Amino acid sequence: MTEATFWRQIGEAPDDPAIREVYADWLLARGQRGDRRRARALQHHARSGLPLDPISAPYARYTPAQRQALDARPPEADARWRAVLKALGPIEDSSQWGGLPYLISYQARDVVRAEALIAATSFTRTGLRFTDHGAASVAAEIAASGVLRHVRALDVIARFQEIDPEERGIELRSVEVGDEVLAGLCAAPSLAPLEVLSLAGGGVTTLGARALANGPFTRLRWLRLSSNPLLERGGVALAAAPTLRSVEHLDVSGCHLGAAGAWAIARSQDLPNLATLDLSDNGLTQEDKAALRGVLALRPCLRSLVLDPDVYETIPAHP
Repeated sequence: MTEATFWRQIGEAPDDPAIREVYADWLLARGQRGDRRRARALQHHARSGLPLDPISAPYARYTPAQRQALDARPPEADARWRAVLKALGPIEDSSQWGGLPYLISYQARDVVRAEALIAATSFTRTGLRFTDHGAASVAAEIAASGVLRHVRALDVIARFQEIDPEERGIELRSVEVGDEVLAGLCAAPSLAPLEVLSLAGGGVTTLGARALANGPFTRLRWLRLSSNPLLERGGVALAAAPTLRSVEHLDVSGCHLGAAGAWAIARSQDLPNLATLDLSDNGLTQEDKAALRGVLALRPCLRSLVLDPDVYETIPAHP
């Protein structure tokens, strides 16, 4: 038995706490450096009812029992986990949750070489960092490789800083390549099983929104595009995307949608499964928000609405 064996089993049944209990017992029996702390975190998490992924179930939606379990959780063995993962593949960083890594980040140019590790840790989020020029070609290479078929949840960072040649001295400017990245990645048929996609603050415009709308997705449940300049036409493109019919959680906060873009999403027949929707910071007036509340309250699946930053409004269930 190896750690990778447990990771694959968790990937096949992420909601089964029994696998994590057995994994914890195995770590305690092995007794290597950091194993006891990792085992304690695994045991606590398996018995607490907390979700495997902390981002898809934010603290605001935890039950009182889950919040109590969260506050009582033991410390994570972050440094030890990074050492374990770096020995197996070219990772850049990792974050831990419940005794397991929940986000493993890679430089985008290294992802194809890391396929074995990505396949073994399919229960985690995979982070792709595009941090230099040539993002379009790197994204196309990733798409062609098929490595994304192992990924259920994808976090993309599509911005970096470089020295501004037009300024005197050393001045940095931000370069955002979200449109290039989405154009390349969304051409990959292997992305069809993806369930979670996050690309916040990467300069995604209407072009990127159209790439998403024409993507290969069949199971996408959670889409975060906050702080991107989608504009009204980007909102319209998302609203008319049949490939996004499975989306349950949509975050388009701070995307400059305006009233027209927000209304397109609110009235969309191609987003029938929305359970949570974040439309905050989109230049909406109080009159716009009041009218949107009335229309969105009629959506049968919607349970949580955000029209003002960090203010979650509960939508009553339909009888």
